[in-house]
Amino acid sequence: MEYSTPLIQTKLHHPVQSADPVKRPRLTNWLDQRRGRPLTLVSAPAGYGKSTLISSWLETLDCPSAWITLDQYDNDLGVFLGYFIAAIQNIYPQKLTETQALLNAPELPPMRYLFGSLVNELNEIGKEYVLVLDDYYLIELQTIHDLINDLTQYTPKGMHLVLCTRIDPPLSLIKLRAKSQVAEIRGQDLSFTEDEAYLLVKNVLGTQIDRNETDALVAQSEGWVTGIRLAALALRHRKGKESIEGSLAADNRYVMDYLVSEILENQGAVFSEWLLKTSILERFCTDLCEAVCATEEGSKGAKINGQEFLNWLETSNLFVIFLDDQGQWVRYHHLFQDFLQNELASRFNAGEISLLHSLASVWYADNGLIDEALRHALAAGDVNSATQIVEQNLYKILRTGLFPILARWLDQFPEEIVAQQPKLLLARAWASHFQGTFEQIPPILEKIDILIETEQIEQELKGDLLFWDSKVEASRELFRRAKSRISSANLGGRNEAELYFAVASHMTGKRSEVIQTYRRMLQNEISDSPRYGYLLASFAFVYLLSGNLARVYETAQQMAAFGDETKNVIIEGWALYLMGYVNFEWNNLGTAINYFDKAVGKRFFLDINSPVDCFAGLIYSYQALGQPDKANQTADLMEEFVQESNNPHHLTLARSVQARLSLLQGDLLPAIRWLDTGENSADAVTFLFWLEQPRLTQCRALIAKGSEDSLRQAEVRLQEYWQESQDTYNTPRMIEIILLQASIQYKLEQIDRALISLERALKLAEPGGYIRAFVDLGPEFVGLLGRLKHKGITPDYIGKIMDAFPSDGNIPEEIDINQQSQIEDLVEPLTNRENEILELLGKRLTNKEIAAQLVIAPGTVEQHLVRINSKLNVRGRRQAVAKARELGLLSS
Repeated sequence: MEYSTPLIQTKLHHPVQSADPVKRPRLTNWLDQRRGRPLTLVSAPAGYGKSTLISSWLETLDCPSAWITLDQYDNDLGVFLGYFIAAIQNIYPQKLTETQALLNAPELPPMRYLFGSLVNELNEIGKEYVLVLDDYYLIELQTIHDLINDLTQYTPKGMHLVLCTRIDPPLSLIKLRAKSQVAEIRGQDLSFTEDEAYLLVKNVLGTQIDRNETDALVAQSEGWVTGIRLAALALRHRKGKESIEGSLAADNRYVMDYLVSEILENQGAVFSEWLLKTSILERFCTDLCEAVCATEEGSKGAKINGQEFLNWLETSNLFVIFLDDQGQWVRYHHLFQDFLQNELASRFNAGEISLLHSLASVWYADNGLIDEALRHALAAGDVNSATQIVEQNLYKILRTGLFPILARWLDQFPEEIVAQQPKLLLARAWASHFQGTFEQIPPILEKIDILIETEQIEQELKGDLLFWDSKVEASRELFRRAKSRISSANLGGRNEAELYFAVASHMTGKRSEVIQTYRRMLQNEISDSPRYGYLLASFAFVYLLSGNLARVYETAQQMAAFGDETKNVIIEGWALYLMGYVNFEWNNLGTAINYFDKAVGKRFFLDINSPVDCFAGLIYSYQALGQPDKANQTADLMEEFVQESNNPHHLTLARSVQARLSLLQGDLLPAIRWLDTGENSADAVTFLFWLEQPRLTQCRALIAKGSEDSLRQAEVRLQEYWQESQDTYNTPRMIEIILLQASIQYKLEQIDRALISLERALKLAEPGGYIRAFVDLGPEFVGLLGRLKHKGITPDYIGKIMDAFPSDGNIPEEIDINQQSQIEDLVEPLTNRENEILELLGKRLTNKEIAAQLVIAPGTVEQHLVRINSKLNVRGRRQAVAKARELGLLSS
């Protein structure tokens, strides 16, 4: 990817051990003995040394380990999985790539699909490793709990999961305990023994201490390591210890407040000030400390720099955790940070605290940490700066397709703020466009129109709005203006505008002009740029609307190669769809199924109608091959997808596909019920090229209904649709509409009109080699096609179409078989292979024997026999041999 929101790498490092840690072999040995269990749960209140224990244990292991320090901002499935995958890739760099790609889909796939991908890829690692999720108590999102619970139930080979938490997570712990699948460490296990406490106090003070005194600390603190450590720190600054020991009998929270205030009061003013100011930060480094603290505004102490502050933190042995081996990034212990933030609120006014957040936001933004920059800008109450952060990074998101990130940014703003900011509304419109939720866009544009009436807007924003006006009006001129005015930084928007401009140019009769222009643009474009892929797609769509299937297929192959080389999953997905589409229309059903199936696998990366249309192509291909069970199974999978996507437009299309499948399977009732619901009303403004068009499926249902009234209704609608398609030079739709009109005319016994319609459709379809559209008319049209062929109208092409009809032994009524004097004229010449098979049939060889002699598959022999029977107009092997001898094709 060219751009993504950076992960905070220090969240992926386990805490660095202090120079003089207290070893706890009784616990690390216990952990070693239970390493074979899928889950270790370390659950205890704050300050019991959970993270320190696990970090020290990891250093003793003979297998790799990964670590994630969680925070409250990880309550987003995409964010959580981003860190999860990054942690695993720290130890196994080439793993989890497919699941990682799913996180960059326009919309995050359903949890079920994500989990399947994740657990399968984890299982492929096959080696032992430990993954630690620290501070898991901060996770509140049930979806994440479900994910972790499923991982404990279906644990990938080699993975051992460790959760460090203050409270028990909502997992199936009872079931895990019953199966001995979880190891648990609790507060009483973590409590320091007298020996451990003695070593800790000795290390903190740097000197010997009376053992009785530390034993007393253990008794009063009940082994709470934070209390013992705080008491030791306080002893550094006080001559007596009696009052401190007495205070340890109180509640831990009050102990913390009391002892930290004792410690804080004994630091220098400048260090105390920096402690308080940096408490607003989840983690910090020297430069960030200086950005927030070393400013003229509000500085109350002497000058120090960030490195001096971090050095002081380390030597003071305070409650800080170094997050990397170089000591560059640090965070406070959560309890310590809570206390510092309370002190900050009592000593600084709201304006001063807002300033700190603003300074932090600027630093984060300058260093590309956009999520943090946005959070601190909003914490400062600076909506304008927060809006500017989104605006400055919007076009990077549009260029790379990371739309879930954009949605996450927008979700951080209060809705009333978004409603008053044209630029934020515009960002939401772009997100809706790329996620395929088009019904959300018009009301957003209405809000923008109201707002911009009262304020000046930048030229670049006008360019973006022109794009939306163009989409609504389908105006080539508006797309041209939008293409030239959209910001050069908005590469994603410009690419979209160029694509729509190409389509609009074709639809307004400027096909040759736009192809020449885009060919020059393609020649001058870098071959691995995102724009290159969009230009290829522009060609493909123009060729498709022109009915030039061969050029569509050629261009789609180029798109597939581009997508593979540049790892552009969106372009690759479109290429697979287009290659499936072309092969379906050519009636290469097996090949179509292969491409459509692969495209369905990338459905979460596709937009507009294409995810459902991939399913439609797969369903119709299976049905055409005589595999209704597979068609129905695929329809069920499509239904699951549209329900989980929660996209009303997808749901409408899926209902239309189901109705058409019912018609293809001869079950009229479900299609009529769908017709009566009116769900098909949410159709596209223009037909474009989709395999599934609800308005046309509605006409199919009316035709299948068969009453004179329903046929007339369909006829009126189709005439309207024909005019629309003709006006927009939409060849695929014109072919489909003419054939549906022919079907109506046939049912009304207007055979001459049906023949005229068929002839019109053939002339439009022959250059592209369309086959399937004719076969879907039904076997009754074989006779009509035979008449046209006999008249010399595209005989070779009609022969190919007739070959594609399934042979069921029925001779179409429309073929005049009584006129034996003309029979030779009605027979299409047999191919060399068909003549070979016919000769072997005359020798009474079986299909298997013929296949062996010709070195082909028995199924191929059967396909040739179907064509031979069709060409000779016979019902079986014996009739074929007899007819061939009658015509002199075989000797007696």
